[in-house]
Amino acid sequence: KTLVRRALQDASERRDRGELEDALARATAAGLGHDDPTVQNATKVLQQEEWKDMAFEGLLSACASESIRALQLALEEARVASVPVRDITNAWEWLKTLVH
Repeated sequence: KTLVRRALQDASERRDRGELEDALARATAAGLGHDDPTVQNATKVLQQEEWKDMAFEGLLSACASESIRALQLALEEARVASVPVRDITNAWEWLKTLVH
């Protein structure tokens, strides 16, 4: 179980979705329950990464729609979800292009 916890910690630090999913599956197989703090943290990190990916996809969709309001909402969601700044900046530039 110690090795499984270490794998969970490593995957959480790297914030890699695939690695997190694999480590959580190994944790379940090893009998680590949802009450284990390492499992809880890894689950939280996985949820954050999934949210970030969904926010990024929403940003791309909003850019494609050329809807100013949709892009404004997607930019806010991306910011809160910690989408990388370069992606937000690119979308912000697109919004400025749409407005002008």
